[in-house]
Amino acid sequence: MASVNGVRSTFLRKSEPDPIFLNPDYFIGGEARLDRDRAIAAIEEKIARPLGLSVTDAAAGIISVVNSHMVRILRVVSVARGLDPRDFSLVAFGGAGPMHAADLAAELQIPRVIVPEAPGLFSALGLLWADLRADFVATARRNVDAANAPSLQEQLDRLDAEASAWLEREAVARARRRRTSGRCISRSWGKRCVARSMSAICCSQATASVVPL
Repeated sequence: MASVNGVRSTFLRKSEPDPIFLNPDYFIGGEARLDRDRAIAAIEEKIARPLGLSVTDAAAGIISVVNSHMVRILRVVSVARGLDPRDFSLVAFGGAGPMHAADLAAELQIPRVIVPEAPGLFSALGLLWADLRADFVATARRNVDAANAPSLQEQLDRLDAEASAWLEREAVARARRRRTSGRCISRSWGKRCVARSMSAICCSQATASVVPL
């Protein structure tokens, strides 16, 4: 319902209340302008009027609901894993992350909030800096033994061809490594090994029953 530099949105988004509490003329350092009037109209039509609230109270309520959802997620990745949020700092990134960070930190008693430079570009920078990677996976639910070695080798060869083609397209130096993951029968854990041929795996696993994943 609101707009940035005149580009309209037709849906009420969770970021819709933000212009109510921001300086609309200094969005991203003044490089864009928020249309506060459209944000007010959207919240009034969809939330405030039906619930009998003021626009400010409705906007604050939306932010409170969003914060509650974020707090729940933070608890999942901390408390649910046996970690105390009070022992950590909260890194606020994303276009609106820093707006919510102080409330989240107060709710979880996190002592410090870190806002990186250009938080809205944080994920994009991570993508640019991340290692180049692609996963090529095939499922083969059979024992690793001499009888199954030829068919398993065919699967490895297909994966190798796919990976090699991808490396060529990405102009990456050639690598002749093949990785397989296996799981022992009646076990829930996997075993990872590096191999150049299924015959080598069969010889080394002659006494073990392994189901490659």
